[in-house]
Amino acid sequence: MVQSGMRANRCLTPENMTETRNLILVLDDDQSVLTALTRALKVHGFAAEPFRCPQDFLANAKLGRAACVLLDIDLGAGISGFDISARLKASAYAGPVIFMTGSDSERTRAGALRAGCAAYLTKPFSSTALLRAIRNAVAD
Repeated sequence: MVQSGMRANRCLTPENMTETRNLILVLDDDQSVLTALTRALKVHGFAAEPFRCPQDFLANAKLGRAACVLLDIDLGAGISGFDISARLKASAYAGPVIFMTGSDSERTRAGALRAGCAAYLTKPFSSTALLRAIRNAVAD
């Protein structure tokens, strides 16, 4: 399920996003989720970079060029997607953040909204929902 504000009906595809960028960085501690998301994004023409380690994600030189980041909220290892989002805001990254979670709750949704998410996806979600969230996020 994608929750985001209503936006103009602009259809962005990877082909006409070249002036914006089509690099999507994905952070999730579940390798099977990373593999599935990376494949889905690449099939649809995006350049996808997967990360399981929050430190590697934050140290990535491509972060400043990413059109969008997908963050799992529950990363384990003492850090959350909300923590990563706060660090991104304190850094040079000013792009949209899409949160993903497998444990949806009012509290989690409220936290995502407070963090300024561009979209909120509840796992499992369809590739259609993922692409819609990304296109809406980068269209703003």
